Amino acid sequence: LSEGEKRAVAMADFLTEIALDTSSSGIILDDPVTSLDLEWRELIASILAKGAKCRQVIVFTHDLPFLYFLKKHAEQEPVEIVTHWIKRGDNDDKPGYVFLNNSPALEREYRKATKAREIHQKAKGASAAEQEALLREGFGALRTTYEAFIIFDLFGEVVMRFGERVSFGRLKDIVWDKSIADEVVARCELLSRYIEGHLHSDAFAATKPTCETLMSEIESFDRLKRKLKELRAK
Repeated sequence: LSEGEKRAVAMADFLTEIALDTSSSGIILDDPVTSLDLEWRELIASILAKGAKCRQVIVFTHDLPFLYFLKKHAEQEPVEIVTHWIKRGDNDDKPGYVFLNNSPALEREYRKATKAREIHQKAKGASAAEQEALLREGFGALRTTYEAFIIFDLFGEVVMRFGERVSFGRLKDIVWDKSIADEVVARCELLSRYIEGHLHSDAFAATKPTCETLMSEIESFDRLKRKLKELRAK
């Protein structure tokens, strides 16, 4: 058996044992889908989401498609899902920094600039050192909001990230405007300059983000979203 097949058999055995267990004891899994293809990942995600109706299920994973499938099937059941992001520190490279109620797969929760606004509000009352870190987080949240805008608004959910199907029926609802697409590209390029993890020139690195800049970008996003909505209404 291949490594993936061995893991699939082990997971099948474990999930069967859990299904036969009449107690409601919680379960913890650490990267349960390593070496498995997308079909297996989604199947396991659906089983875990169903199991979460009667027991607490905790999953540690760095696999974004699997996280997407977990969230998708949790919403379909429905069952509550809470995601936290654990990463190394940006400044000290130490592990264990936890970002509550956050993850790269929370696309639907970024359909509006609410997250960026919340971070902006926190940054306004923060110390200078804390403010810069919060603002970078805010610009990152706004960039994620643009990604959600592309998926849900601009392309009308025709193609979903990590999804294997194309929703042809939604094509008729798409309203394409090149000026909007051009502005999305320009705004995302600008936001990337403020996000931690991107290498910047010395000249730009000296320019620190401000609360005013973040709010200005949030307002630009809101105007762009309204513009597309108005075009659809015509």
